[in-house]
Amino acid sequence: MESNMIIDFTSYIPKYEKVIYKFIHKFPLLDQEELYQEGLLLLYETLQTHDPGRSTLCTHFYHRINYRFHDLQRIYKSNTNTLNSLSITPMPYTPSQQLDTFLVEEIFQVLNEKQSKWFQYHFLNGLTYSQIAGLEDTTIAAVKNWAREAKKVLKPFLTSYWTDDEEL
Repeated sequence: MESNMIIDFTSYIPKYEKVIYKFIHKFPLLDQEELYQEGLLLLYETLQTHDPGRSTLCTHFYHRINYRFHDLQRIYKSNTNTLNSLSITPMPYTPSQQLDTFLVEEIFQVLNEKQSKWFQYHFLNGLTYSQIAGLEDTTIAAVKNWAREAKKVLKPFLTSYWTDDEEL
């Protein structure tokens, strides 16, 4: 049964190649080889699903290939527009909020109590300095001081951490 379907399909190819080529020339932006393959696949699917009581095979195939090639053109234009907008628009750098749990544990061992509070509130919870000051019942200047001192401690620690990773 399967070999009969292949013979039947191949016998339809010369009859419907003109329709496929007509639509390939209607869509010059798309790759002609891919469109030809898509047309053959669509012809095969149309032969499988065609209902002679509803329309002729030629009409059914014509409408299906027309809609499919229009969809491919729309997808191509959408992808091209997206790529163009990405290449033109600068992407802001946003560091990942996910930190290695082992690194966080080591950071807390290096920092004192107030510096650890600043790190926890600011980096892990995303709070502003004024929100931290409100929670800890202190001034914003004090929180900034915690941050400044914590950064002094963390800079050499993280530098040695990253250079150790690169050696592995």
